[in-house]
Amino acid sequence: MKPQTRAVLIDPVQIEVVVRNLVANGLEAAGAGPSPRRVTVEIGPGEAGFVRTVVRDSGSGLAPELREQVFEPFWSSRATGMGIGLAISRSIVEAHGGRIWAESGQGGVFGFTLPAVHG
Repeated sequence: MKPQTRAVLIDPVQIEVVVRNLVANGLEAAGAGPSPRRVTVEIGPGEAGFVRTVVRDSGSGLAPELREQVFEPFWSSRATGMGIGLAISRSIVEAHGGRIWAESGQGGVFGFTLPAVHG
């Protein structure tokens, strides 16, 4: 069976900003402890008509009550964080007709979807 390919229309610079923010946050969240830091990026089909990108890290994860708060401007869990990376990422993804989210649990999980081009 041939793998399904879906195309998306994006501003590549803007989507690069989103992916860089999520990967950089994942690397920082994974820390510099005794075990190696791990960040993975998965891209594939999402719900009908969308392409899904998920960034996972080996950090401690996100508390459930922070899932929406992390996307608010100027909110940061880091002492040196400006709190604008995820807010900017949300604006970019939504301007492309997509959705961005965070999941709680073991390790950090942030994902976004973008509408696929039909035809």
